Amino acid sequence: MVGLLKKTAPFILILLLVSCSSTNTSQKQYVEAEAYVKQRNYNAAAMTIEDVKGTAYKEKDRVLYYLDVGMLYHYAGRYEESNTALTEAEYAIEELYTNSISKSIGSGVLNDNARDYDGEIYEDLYLNVFKALNYIALGDTESALVEVRRLNNKMQLLQDKYDALYGEYSRSGEEQQVELDKITNEFHNNALARYLGVILYRAMGDYDDARIDREYFDKSFLSQPLLYPFPVVQAPDARPAEGTAIPVNVLAFTGQSPGKKSVTYYIDSTAHQLHFTTVDQGEEDYLRELTDIDSFIVPGLSYGFHMKLQFPKMFERDSGVDQIKVYGNGELVGDLGLTENIQLVAQATFAAELPLIVGKTVTRAIAKGIAKEVSQSATNSIIDDQIGGLGGELFKLAVGVASDVAVDATENADLRISNFFPAKAFTGEFYLEPGIYDFRIEYYRKGSLIFTDNLGEREINRYNSILESVHMF
Repeated sequence: MVGLLKKTAPFILILLLVSCSSTNTSQKQYVEAEAYVKQRNYNAAAMTIEDVKGTAYKEKDRVLYYLDVGMLYHYAGRYEESNTALTEAEYAIEELYTNSISKSIGSGVLNDNARDYDGEIYEDLYLNVFKALNYIALGDTESALVEVRRLNNKMQLLQDKYDALYGEYSRSGEEQQVELDKITNEFHNNALARYLGVILYRAMGDYDDARIDREYFDKSFLSQPLLYPFPVVQAPDARPAEGTAIPVNVLAFTGQSPGKKSVTYYIDSTAHQLHFTTVDQGEEDYLRELTDIDSFIVPGLSYGFHMKLQFPKMFERDSGVDQIKVYGNGELVGDLGLTENIQLVAQATFAAELPLIVGKTVTRAIAKGIAKEVSQSATNSIIDDQIGGLGGELFKLAVGVASDVAVDATENADLRISNFFPAKAFTGEFYLEPGIYDFRIEYYRKGSLIFTDNLGEREINRYNSILESVHMF
C-alpha cells in the first residue's frame, strides 16, 4: 500500500490542488453595503467596500473594487475621490483587455474567476459618464467634455475590440476549440453621452459642436431601436433660447445595474459528439438562443465523457420607476424622459461577448476532462497492478468519484460585475429665471409616489444649471 500511495500521490496531489485552488465570486460584501445605500448613507457603504479590499477584492478584482467604490464616492458627493477611483478602474481595464483569449485559457485553468477581472463593456463606457458628472460638479466643464469624448471614442473602437478578442481566440490553437461566429457590434452611439455633449459644448459657447451632438442624440434612437425601444426624449437646445431664462438640465438615475447568476450545464458524450443539458428549469435554450450552441462534434470521442459547466447570465435589477417629476419652489417644473436604459446596454454588450465566454469555457472544460480521464486511466493501471481484485475495484471507484467531484468543483461561473451603476437614466431640460430654488424630485411607479429626493436650495445661474438625483432601490 505504501508503494501504491507513492505512485498515486502526484495524481491525488493534483486533485487536492485543483480543488483547493477553485475560486468563486465573492458577493457577501454587497449585503451590508446595499443596506447603507438603501438608507442613502453612501459614505458608510463606501467604507464597507474599503474595509474588504484585499479579502473580498483581491488584486485580480481591482477593476471591480475601483468601480464599486468609485460609484459610491460619486453618490456621496466625494467627486475628486470618485474620479481617482474610476480612473484607476479605467487604466486597469485598458491594461487588461489586451490579454488574449488564448492566454485566458492557459492562465484560467480552474475557471474564469482565477483571472483578472477586466470589466464589462458597459462598465468601461459609463464610468466616463460619471467621471464627466464628477467634473461638472467640480465646475470643470472642459475636463467633463474630455470624458464625454473618451466615451464616444470607445464606442467607435468597440468593433475593433471585438475583432481583436475573436482573433486571439481563433489563433489560440486549442485542439478542442469551439468554432464561433464573429462578433458584430450593434451599439454605435450613446444617447446619454450625446446629451451631456450638447450641454457641455453649449456651456463653452461651441454651438456648432453642440448642434452636431444633438443630431447624434436623435440618431441614437433611430438607428438603434433594440437599445432604445422607447420614445425619443427631447434633446437639449444646441443654443440657448433668447431671453433671461436659463436652460436647466436635470438628470435622474434609477435602479441598479444588472447582476449575474450562474446557469449550470453538463457535457455528456456520444460517439464523436458532445451534448449540453441543464438542470436549471427554463434555461434549456439559453446557449442556443445566444450562441447557437447545444452540441458539437469532437472526432475520436467515445461514450462516457462527463463534465460540469457553469456560464454567467445577466439578470435585471430595475426599480420599476416609470415617471419622474421635478418641482421647484413647490411648483411643477416638468417631467423627465427616459434617455438611457443602461441595463439594456449591459445585456446587449454582454450577449455579444458571450460566445467567447462559452467557447473558452467549453474548451477549458474539455481539456480538464481529458486530463482527468488520462490521469484516471494511469491511476487505475497502478491500482490493478498493486491491489487488484474487489479491493482494487472499490479503490478505483473511490478515486474516480473524488476526481469527478474535484474537477467539477473547479467549474464555477464568473459572476463578477460592478454593483452600483444605475439601471436607467432620465433627463429633461427646463427654462428657469435665475435665482434660488428649492428643488425636489419625485419618483413614481405605476402612478404611485415611491420616493422623494429633496435636493434643497440651489442657486440657478449660467454657471450652475445642472442637477442630479439618484434613487437606486
